[in-house]
Amino acid sequence: MKRVLLGVMFFILAGAARGYGADQERVRVYMNPSMSSAPMIIANEEGFFKERGIDIEFIKSQSTADALLFLLQGSVDAIDGPLTAGIYNAVKEKQPVRIVAGTTQYVKGNDFSGILIQKVPGLPEDRAGLLKYLAAQKIALPIRGSMPQYFIETLFERHGLAAENAGFQTMSFPFIVEGMASGSLNAGFLIEPFISMARKKGSGFEFISLSDDFPATPASFVFYGANFVQKKKDLGVRFMQAYLKGCRQYALGKTPRNVELLTKALTLDEKVLSHMVWPAISPDVFQPRPAVVQDFQAWLIKKLFLSSAIDTADMFDASFLNKAAKE
Repeated sequence: MKRVLLGVMFFILAGAARGYGADQERVRVYMNPSMSSAPMIIANEEGFFKERGIDIEFIKSQSTADALLFLLQGSVDAIDGPLTAGIYNAVKEKQPVRIVAGTTQYVKGNDFSGILIQKVPGLPEDRAGLLKYLAAQKIALPIRGSMPQYFIETLFERHGLAAENAGFQTMSFPFIVEGMASGSLNAGFLIEPFISMARKKGSGFEFISLSDDFPATPASFVFYGANFVQKKKDLGVRFMQAYLKGCRQYALGKTPRNVELLTKALTLDEKVLSHMVWPAISPDVFQPRPAVVQDFQAWLIKKLFLSSAIDTADMFDASFLNKAAKE
């Protein structure tokens, strides 16, 4: 618990300062600042949540691993992030946690997510050689038992490499950035804007994207907890309406307004944000192909992250998205 308390910084995008009325309902959202959170940031900054009677409090942390814990504790109402073993185990234990929308999606040619590799003497330049080298390295990533780890190991196996030889160490994205920049890490999984941050600080890296190998596959999701799933479903629908409006504005791309809002919220240099890859965000594409979900579950069981299979349909609830889309 001390780790959680020390690792988390609370900041309130204050309703009172913005003139929010007393009829606003407070909603707490756990956010690891990245481009997957862009629609929520835009929706908040443009007042889309306020329009629906919602006062947002973003709970910001560098730790991806804490997100589900906060959702299960009821400390937050929604989180966004990748699919993990923790979600499967929570559903297995009948916890009221559901995937309700998609955020980022792998699209061929959109390199918003992948593995940075430290340039060292003799490093292969071709993709096959890089993967062979990478399979013998320890790769840093935010959380074990997650879809990113599964994708990386699956990539190795597709190229005839022994995935069990790959090593992983967990650390937050900012620490991976610092480790890559300082040379203390050989390889790390990152997403934007952390890829661009590492490149700006470091002396040179090779990069292996995951998008071309897993096209049309959701990479991260919006998850609801008990407050929305069981107690205040109408509030969950209103939250989703604002989120979808934020997604529509995000889909306009690198407009001056979007760049302005995200530069401020993500504390980035405007040039970095303008030149980096913006991920595809598809809120309505949130149920991966059944084979992907089942294969990921089989991998979790094989790796002992999950003791037995669940009905994966129990992880999803499309009702919030469907009702919000009728607006």
